[in-house]
Amino acid sequence: MNRIHSGSPYDPCTHHILNKASFIIAPQLRKIINSSFESATFPQSWKHGEINALLKKSMADRKDLKNFRPIALLSFPAKFIEKAVNRQLTRFLKENCTLDPSQSGFRSNHSTEIALIAATDDIRTILDKGETAALILLDLSSAFDTICHHTLRSRLSNAGICYRALDWVTSFLTGRTQTVRLPHSVRRPPKSIAPYPRVRPSARPSSMSTWPCLLTSPDPTTSTSSHTPMTPS
Repeated sequence: MNRIHSGSPYDPCTHHILNKASFIIAPQLRKIINSSFESATFPQSWKHGEINALLKKSMADRKDLKNFRPIALLSFPAKFIEKAVNRQLTRFLKENCTLDPSQSGFRSNHSTEIALIAATDDIRTILDKGETAALILLDLSSAFDTICHHTLRSRLSNAGICYRALDWVTSFLTGRTQTVRLPHSVRRPPKSIAPYPRVRPSARPSSMSTWPCLLTSPDPTTSTSSHTPMTPS
């Protein structure tokens, strides 16, 4: 719990107090998380977030919305359960060799820098043989922010995640709401946000794992630079 360093305005108390009282709160929070996994239900009260728009660069034009980065402030329990799910999901995908070995980004020891070095080395090796090398780069703007949830469920199912685990992910993704905080006001949308809300980091590796099958190269490399079945702990 000490690894959570920020919270939501909707938390009953600050994260500093929660961290200091972790020895009391942790056992109860563990029961709630286990109950969430067993019932395949993500609590509705944890699905609400506050969106703060931060300027990417201090000298950028404030009239251009593209110069702002949306930061979602989620409740303390929501972030804690995300970490628990991410840990189990990553371990499951790794142990079952579901992720493509050439995929980089949001994986330990598989950074985008390593992908760049590997691609550079492959190109130089091909050129040294007197052959021709071609590099195709696809820039999918906000790809993970607009990913289709039906497609994500299909990818997770193909990876072996099913039954209650898959139902929990569905519950996690649906029915979310948000509050947008402006400099002097707060805008509260009456309904849930867009059909395809921002996918949390824990889901991104699995959404990338099937990309190589779309490529014709015998040795494709995929990377992203934007982070199992859940069981009671």
